[in-house]
Amino acid sequence: MLTFIKKDHNFDGEDTQIKREKEKQAENAAPEKMKFMSLSDLLTLLVIAGLIGGGYYYFKTSKENSAAAFAKCDEIFNANQLLAAEACYDSTWDLGYIADSMEIVRQNRTSLIADLRLTQMDLLQSVQDYIKENDLNAAKEEMKKLQGENLLIGKHLEAWKKAEAAVAAVPATVEAPAAPAVQDSSVKQ
Repeated sequence: MLTFIKKDHNFDGEDTQIKREKEKQAENAAPEKMKFMSLSDLLTLLVIAGLIGGGYYYFKTSKENSAAAFAKCDEIFNANQLLAAEACYDSTWDLGYIADSMEIVRQNRTSLIADLRLTQMDLLQSVQDYIKENDLNAAKEEMKKLQGENLLIGKHLEAWKKAEAAVAAVPATVEAPAAPAVQDSSVKQ
């Protein structure tokens, strides 16, 4: 039969119905229009924002905790409790954030305490030398030179306590009575 008489006939040689099916398939096969942001993009941005916010919060709280810990150590040091201050400064090694100025203060103060401890160890050595010579009075006078807190620890502290026990039996030295005041005979009373 003649195809041009048909109602669905396309004069280009294709049937209109076939052409419509091809158009529908092309529409279904066409890529979807791009959305502004897909779900995976949104999740990625949320993760990045969470990391930035979490990092800022961690840094901020770490900095505040370090400042508070060093303020506590400074307070103890200024109260002249050197052993406690040394322990406090030693506990700051595990902090997450330490500014350069904090590090310098920690090093200076722990060095000062270590130097004072070495001075006291020298004093202990001279006390022990006097005790070996059986000069307990000199040992007692040498022990009086200890100023401030005893910073000795461990075996040195035990040796200091032994020296104190050895010197404790020594009676207190009696100071000579003061000479009577000489009156000037030229002053008339």
